[in-house]
Amino acid sequence: MRSSPILNSMFNMGAHIVDFNGRLAFIAHQFAESYRDANVFVFDNLRLTVKVRDNPQLYPETKSLKNMEGYCVSSKADLRARDVSTVVQTDCEKELDKWYWRDKVHTTEVSQKVQARKMVEHMKRPGVMLPYEFW
Repeated sequence: MRSSPILNSMFNMGAHIVDFNGRLAFIAHQFAESYRDANVFVFDNLRLTVKVRDNPQLYPETKSLKNMEGYCVSSKADLRARDVSTVVQTDCEKELDKWYWRDKVHTTEVSQKVQARKMVEHMKRPGVMLPYEFW
């Protein structure tokens, strides 16, 4: 996705995510139907990701984010091992809390902390537990 033109890659990735999420919700619902003693939840992390990347100031955990694109490379070995076309700077490990991406596919702890908090909040609401028709 990072190596494609932004509009094309966003549309394609968005379509794949919507398709995947629909299939995942269906499978999760079937699992919940089969295993009634299990607590099954589906959390929409894409929606949270879009909100954080659009406005990191929305959440206390992400207020320090400044670099929403590219990622931090903390050593020369990392620089050689990674796709340098998406690298913004080197030797930035001390400022990792300002970066959304740790590498090409992983987010930093800053964004993971808001994800964890929102997931816990989500799971505390029994109305979101699958299967829905039993609530």
